[in-house]
Amino acid sequence: LLQFEIKKPVSLSLQHCAVLNTKLLDPFLSEEVEYIDLMYCPLIKNSDVELIQKKCPKLKTLNLSGCIGLTAVQRGTITSSPLLFQNLKQLHIDNCLNLKSIRLQSPCFEELHARMNPMLTQVEVSSCITINDFVQDFPKL
Repeated sequence: LLQFEIKKPVSLSLQHCAVLNTKLLDPFLSEEVEYIDLMYCPLIKNSDVELIQKKCPKLKTLNLSGCIGLTAVQRGTITSSPLLFQNLKQLHIDNCLNLKSIRLQSPCFEELHARMNPMLTQVEVSSCITINDFVQDFPKL
């Protein structure tokens, strides 16, 4: 009998997917994923970012631009704390119209792209050694 090992992807790009929700996203997430692009997926919500953080410890780049379901990138809702990404280097989170807060920790963090987020009032990036690129437009800060 032949057995085939199905490898999980290292890169995941599901842009402009109007039906992508937690149930559909979950099977794609694994320890091997280093790059995720969920640009303009309107059903992505705060808890999905926490799920990504838990299931993808090697993640280096995360693109959540245009995800209008996001209100906060952080751990928890009532008693929030920064979300720890051990290997995250880049976060692209432009044009998230309902985003109010970004709170994350990453010792490897280098780039934050957070433009056109009219509701954003809090940005906290901690534990990083250096940030090389900080593209921002925070009208409410």
